[in-house]
Amino acid sequence: MKPVALTLAFAVVTTGIAPHALSAHATAHAAHGMAITVDSGYIVNTDGSVGDFVGTYTSGLQQLIDDSYPTITTSDFSSISIFNATELRYLTLKGDASTDGHSYLSDVTLQLPSMFVLTLEGSMGVAPNATLKSDVTPPMVALDGVSYSAVLGGTYDATGNTTYEAIRIKDGSHCKVEGVTGYGSGTNIIEVHNGNRHEISHSTLDGGDAAFRCIWLLATNHGLVHFNYATRCVGHVIDFDAYTSNSAAWSNVAEYNNPTGVGEGIFVEETATNNFIFNNTASNNGGNGIALYSSVVGPVTGNIIAANTAENNAGHGLSSGGYGHDPVKHAGDNIFVGNTASGNSGNDLQIMHGAAINDYWTGNDGGYTYDEDPHSSANVTVFEPEQLAQAAERARAWARAEPPLAEAWGGGRFRSEENVLLRRSSRASRRG
Repeated sequence: MKPVALTLAFAVVTTGIAPHALSAHATAHAAHGMAITVDSGYIVNTDGSVGDFVGTYTSGLQQLIDDSYPTITTSDFSSISIFNATELRYLTLKGDASTDGHSYLSDVTLQLPSMFVLTLEGSMGVAPNATLKSDVTPPMVALDGVSYSAVLGGTYDATGNTTYEAIRIKDGSHCKVEGVTGYGSGTNIIEVHNGNRHEISHSTLDGGDAAFRCIWLLATNHGLVHFNYATRCVGHVIDFDAYTSNSAAWSNVAEYNNPTGVGEGIFVEETATNNFIFNNTASNNGGNGIALYSSVVGPVTGNIIAANTAENNAGHGLSSGGYGHDPVKHAGDNIFVGNTASGNSGNDLQIMHGAAINDYWTGNDGGYTYDEDPHSSANVTVFEPEQLAQAAERARAWARAEPPLAEAWGGGRFRSEENVLLRRSSRASRRG
């Protein structure tokens, strides 16, 4: 039995409504469920014939979106509870790679509206004449201030400029990026900034030893990050940054980032609170596998780190703490349970890397160590009632057997089958 992927219900269908089929006075409601397909820069008419040319640059695609899809406001979706093909609007981009290696080129940021699904069957790269200068790290595709929109599939290659991101979700709510391949070369590949209930899933992200973060959540509430393979970012692979709360990262593989640096596989930092980090694999990273730390903004508290694997990292396997010297720069009230750490060049389980208050560690496999003696359970508590021989036998039993609970998560110690396949595929591509 494979793991159950918790996703929002975005269903894609094509109704074949071309933009010229809409009245200039069409209401938003009349446009619900509409779909347009562009193939190699040409609109596909409802009868399958070749229609108007809109081009393969995002500036032309933006004009198409602005002219063809009526504006959606909060009042249009406030009374809707099921968002599917009946209510959502669709744009599908198809096309073979041109001489520059991409199907479409980003010369301006493509801003998607609310209740909108972009499906890319091909690739998008940065145009030589790109003017994505709306902010410090402009994205190729933006879901800024919108709700119930998604980017599904395709390759987004932002390596043409070190300041460009591939995709950004900012503010708004209930947006999704799923099944994409992303590349970057200087900043983040995918950014989620502010907003509520945004989701990044089933994607492959490769920083090429140049992009800083593969997935960055900042000041986000109820963010969902799952079943992604992310690698070779020189900062952090997955970063739950300042004020990110009530969010979850599960069944991701974060590995091979910054092999000569100090970046983390999964980083929970700077007032990130009440997050759930579950069933991830963080391996062969230049820094720690999974780390909680506060050095600037405030305490990292109330997070649950459960059933993860951290192995062969240049730093610690799992680590928690803070800079200290300040009442708010610490880790506190975090729970570490059922994790496995091995083969790390630092410590496998670093329970007090600087200042920690009331962290709790239990049922973890790996050696416990600390930079500073906690002195009291008011700082850190480690509770391991099994004797060493019993703990070793329990670990062996997990490796041999597949009881219902283990089987439900793909066999073994909560290591999902999909993550194993993702890792094998990535390693094969690197060898190739």
